[in-house]
Amino acid sequence: MTNAFYALIQVCPDFARAEAMNVGVVIFDPRAQSCHVRTATDLKPIQAFLRAADLDAAEVRDDVERMQRRIELERWSSVDDFDRFARSRGNLVQVTQPRSVGIESAELQLEQLFSELVSRRPARMASGAGSLRSEALDLVFAELHELHPERAWKDARFRVESLALTIDVDYAYRNGALNLVELKRLPKRADSAERLALECNSRGELVSKHIEPRRSRLTIVAVPGPLAPASEIVERVSRVLTDLGGAEFVAPTAIDAWTHRVRREVLEDHADESV
Repeated sequence: MTNAFYALIQVCPDFARAEAMNVGVVIFDPRAQSCHVRTATDLKPIQAFLRAADLDAAEVRDDVERMQRRIELERWSSVDDFDRFARSRGNLVQVTQPRSVGIESAELQLEQLFSELVSRRPARMASGAGSLRSEALDLVFAELHELHPERAWKDARFRVESLALTIDVDYAYRNGALNLVELKRLPKRADSAERLALECNSRGELVSKHIEPRRSRLTIVAVPGPLAPASEIVERVSRVLTDLGGAEFVAPTAIDAWTHRVRREVLEDHADESV
């Protein structure tokens, strides 16, 4: 286990009242001199807090992203450098004083701290499961679950006892392997889209290593919003996930074909086992 340090990224509208909301986590590994950052992509959970402070959520999100990019560019050589950086932040978005933490995997520890301290879903891998819905996928997975309840699920949960970690996903199915499926809405900004892709890739690596090693995989399905994502955003997310290989990506225009494939594979896999 490596000794590292973590800090929280907070939104603090009123320094005098010392009221703040956690919106991100930073882990600094002094041995590798590397930083890992995750921030909330959706500030809806703290909308009331922002409105009370007369703050615009979109502007605050931009400030948080600027802080994340600034931290990602830093090259601290020691925890003292990290601490000086944290103490120098006096704007709306602040960084707390670093605290010691033992880590085996920086990515895993980042997920756990983010779940516990930002999304407030203790011991659960932050995935956004259930926050988005697809009526078409709901119908298909409901049908498959009714036919083969041991092979297809909605709102599935998996427990990794060795890591004390719970992973929630929107859907899961078996086709010889175990496939976990998360719905995601792609952001409009290219840098945010790339950050989302990197986070999904990290989660995919955790799934493949710890759920059913070498027999489990994460699939990211990009669900369309009121406005279709720009083609360059879709291509960027697809390229990152394809290049890194941690998760499969399904673009909005490919959802129908992917759904038909999943249905066919689940039914065929069951038929093969029955022979």
